Amino acid sequence: MVTAFLAGFGAHLAVRSVVAVDVNLPTLNDFRIAESRRMLGAVARRTRR
Repeated sequence: MVTAFLAGFGAHLAVRSVVAVDVNLPTLNDFRIAESRRMLGAVARRTRR
């Protein structure tokens, strides 16, 4: 359940970092990229066997 949430939210942030344009929030895109990498990395570690 947690892994599915991390995968979904991480993918959402990754897509938003490419698609969304936030004019008044210049560091939001960097945050989205960093957090999506962190979440998707956690998914990779949790699903590795």
